[in-house]
Amino acid sequence: MLQDLLDNFIIYIQQNPDFELYNEAGLQHELGFYLREHLPKGYKIQLERNIEAILGTKQGFCKKEIDLFITDGNSKKAIELKMPINKQIPRRMELTFEDVRFLEQLKNNGFDECYLLFTSNVKSFWHSRREKKIYEYFNDGIFKTLIPIDVPNFIQSSKTAFLKLNKDYHFDWMDLKIQKDKLWRFFLINV
Repeated sequence: MLQDLLDNFIIYIQQNPDFELYNEAGLQHELGFYLREHLPKGYKIQLERNIEAILGTKQGFCKKEIDLFITDGNSKKAIELKMPINKQIPRRMELTFEDVRFLEQLKNNGFDECYLLFTSNVKSFWHSRREKKIYEYFNDGIFKTLIPIDVPNFIQSSKTAFLKLNKDYHFDWMDLKIQKDKLWRFFLINV
């Protein structure tokens, strides 16, 4: 169900000439509004929902909050968003791996559906001439366990060593036709 709504949201923003991507918070709110209009009655959409309030603990999770938490009282769904538009590309890449790991942790704790929606207008995410390492994961369209040696020393955090993924996630970069002056691309991963 959520996969179809996310696919339709992408179509919606491409067909809406007034839609503008300007930051991740704006994307989060627009997606929340869209889901509220299109989910069946009885669903709640909550932004930046604390994991401890949902599961009673935050221990063992690499993040504390879910970007979009969706529930009807029985099912639990999560969407993590990434929309880097500025510098700090390797750091944003590492944080995206953290989001995937977090979604795996949620799925292992009773969540029914978990998705990562990533969009950017920064070409280095899908085509970089830099040395391989962390860029290779994005350029090749695959998330797999992030090897700390692939993360530049200047961005490594204490979490880097714990970003072991349960499986590999392949994705395809797709064009997001919204602003004529910039190329935006996106991918969607179902964890």
